[in-house]
Formats: sequence, C-alpha cells, structure tokens
Amino acid sequence: MNKKFELSIGRPLKYKTLNELEIVCQKYFDETPFEELTVTGLALWVGSKQTIQDYEKREGYKDIVFRAKLVIENSYEVSLRKYGRSGDIFALKNFGWKDKIETEHSGSIGNETRAEQRAQELIDEANRSDRIIGNT
Repeated sequence: MNKKFELSIGRPLKYKTLNELEIVCQKYFDETPFEELTVTGLALWVGSKQTIQDYEKREGYKDIVFRAKLVIENSYEVSLRKYGRSGDIFALKNFGWKDKIETEHSGSIGNETRAEQRAQELIDEANRSDRIIGNT
C-alpha cells in the first residue's frame, strides 16, 4: 500500500514548459506589427485571457507573461509619443499609468473652519489677557 499518486486539481497546463509559452509569445510578436500589439491579441495566440491570467500566477511562467505584457505596454507608449492618441492613454491606464500629478503634503493644510479659527482667536486672546494681568 505504498502507492504514490498525484492529486491533480484543475485542468492540465496548456503549455507544459516555460519554453513552449515563450515560443508562442515570441511568434505573436514576430507575426504582429509592433503598432498592433494588444493583450487580447496575445490572449488569442496563447488561448484566452484566462490562460494569461492563470500563467501570471505560476512561478516561472509569470516572468514570461510579465515580459510579454511589457512589450505590449511599450508599443502603446511609443504610439502615444508618436501620435498622441487618447486610445493609447486609455490602454496605458489599464497598465497602471496615471495622468495626474500626485502631491504629498505634510503639516497643516489650513482647512480650518471659521468656528475653529474663532476658537483659536479666543484662546490666544485669553492667553494675552493672562500675561497682562500677571497670571502666567
């Protein structure tokens, strides 16, 4: 009863080796004009968007998917610089880009309400009165 068995959960891998997935991705890049690269285009070559998402979670494979998406992101960036199209901006936002400036503040920003300002004025006035009378 020393039988060894593997518990297989889920469907089997479409690409059993890293090399197989890498070859398919490279073939997509070789046969698709640079300005026409898209994530959905890649998904059609590898099987589906779900296939890409599944491989993104697998050790080793995720590096290949990351690099493939980076090449596609680069094509949108080059296109944006060359043509300035809003569609490229939209695509880059899906890659995590932002078109706003984020400024970090420290200390008080000065958003006190009028009531808070008046309360501080009264406290300051009371402190001045105490000093004048000699109750410091």
